[in-house]
Amino acid sequence: MTDAKALTQLQSGDQQALEWFIDRYGSYVGTIVNSVLQNCMRREDVEEVTADVFVTLWKCSERLFPLNIKGYLSRVARSLALRKLREKALELPLEEDILLFEEDSLIE
Repeated sequence: MTDAKALTQLQSGDQQALEWFIDRYGSYVGTIVNSVLQNCMRREDVEEVTADVFVTLWKCSERLFPLNIKGYLSRVARSLALRKLREKALELPLEEDILLFEEDSLIE
């Protein structure tokens, strides 16, 4: 099957076409997501973002043209992985005592 044929089937709601895209591009997308997250997140986070890429493909398939599905998946993977990094950064607690200095060390 070609990307164009699979996309046409996906646009008509065929779940097997989505499975075809996952089989064909799943490891490619996972590699991109993993490289963006740079091993700073759990494997489950990488898998979640990778799955979200294919959910986005499913939801947006009607607006896509079969010219460069691989490039589209690459852009979505990078975007969602960066979003995940930003969300993780917002969750990190700041240690209040990190910036504590002794008053004597500041006067010199």
